[in-house]
Amino acid sequence: MTAIQKYCSVYSVMFRNSLVREMSFKLNFLLWMVVESLWFVGQLVFIEVIFGQVERIGDWTKWQMVLLVGTHQIVSQLFQAFFYTNLVNLPELVRTGKFDFVLLQPVDGQFFTSLRQFGLDSIVNTLVGIAIDFANINAIKALFWSAVVNGLLAPFLLVAILFVATDRKLMRNNPAPLVATILVAITTCAMIGAALGMFLL
Repeated sequence: MTAIQKYCSVYSVMFRNSLVREMSFKLNFLLWMVVESLWFVGQLVFIEVIFGQVERIGDWTKWQMVLLVGTHQIVSQLFQAFFYTNLVNLPELVRTGKFDFVLLQPVDGQFFTSLRQFGLDSIVNTLVGIAIDFANINAIKALFWSAVVNGLLAPFLLVAILFVATDRKLMRNNPAPLVATILVAITTCAMIGAALGMFLL
């Protein structure tokens, strides 16, 4: 086995482990995707508002700015997917002494440290950036539909939070206070009513 084949094999194992870890917390994975997408759409709305008042800023047109923001999204999300989490974890590995374990592995320490974890949600958001670069998307409409999807998903997430927060076994005999539970339940009912009203009224 050549060195390249060896490292490809090692990376495939690390990649698979990262996917298993991500899919173990599906709700967290989905929420991060929504948050990142809304943040990106917010930048597009800012551009839409600015260029709603002027045609150009210097030599820059609106779609040149959208291309710049979309390209930044692609580069930054690729960086987060492959390197960011690993770089953030590096000081903690050194502080706790776990970096010694990394150095004892039969692979290059820099390779193992830099590529050990992989962020699938960032790859999905990279695709959003690519779509923005090559599609004529209205930022205001994108924000509107993002808010609609968020509003429709939120009640289900709140119900899941209620079940978890009130489960004595999961919360180790320290469930959420009754007042907090009632407030979340009222909020959930109100959001379900608003979602139904949007389609029925």
